[in-house]
Amino acid sequence: MVHRLWTMVLWGVWVVLAVVWANTLAHLWLEGSRYYGLLALLVLISGIIIYWAEGLELAVAILLHARMVPDDIHALMAKMNSNVFFRQRQLIVIFLVTFSGVATVYPWLRIPGYGELAGAAPFWFSIAFPSLSIMWFSQIAPKLRAMAKPEHFVRSGGSIFRAV
Repeated sequence: MVHRLWTMVLWGVWVVLAVVWANTLAHLWLEGSRYYGLLALLVLISGIIIYWAEGLELAVAILLHARMVPDDIHALMAKMNSNVFFRQRQLIVIFLVTFSGVATVYPWLRIPGYGELAGAAPFWFSIAFPSLSIMWFSQIAPKLRAMAKPEHFVRSGGSIFRAV
């Protein structure tokens, strides 16, 4: 019960932060600050890359120790150096998480029904919003999917797997 309540609170906070993010970006765009729109697009792309990197990490770890691995996946994994894969994956994830935090620092936040909020609020927002977004969509979701069907996850992210 407590876990479910905590999850609902975190989702509620994320929804509020997402509304503030969208509202802030819209107002910055209308003021001519297109730079923030480009950064927002790069943050979204970073989230997608982190999704695949996180899921592939778990799927590969599971399959490295599996006794029965389909031939196509076995061939793909035979070409990789697992130590290099895990190090590169971690470096990519750390860079993208850091980028996402830095890229969501705004001169002010636009709160619907309130107006602009400056000061320390944009700094704390840049920690809270990317952290919750990455946790929900780029950490938990891909790992649950990779645990359920690691072979499918590796096949789906094959080109990313090869790039990492």
